[in-house]
Amino acid sequence: MTGVCTDICALLTAVDAYNRGFTLVVHKNALLKFLSVWSRRGLSHFKDTLGASVVSKNHNSV
Repeated sequence: MTGVCTDICALLTAVDAYNRGFTLVVHKNALLKFLSVWSRRGLSHFKDTLGASVVSKNHNSV
């Protein structure tokens, strides 16, 4: 997953994909962040609630 606004648009798209049975891989460096605190919460939600793999630019899981 990539997208604009980590904690709103990208997160809601991820929730929909999760509900449809997709395996999620979130590219941390390819998300636009408006506020860092909400971005961290969004990334945490991807990982902890949706079971997504969160990867950085070098594709290592974070």
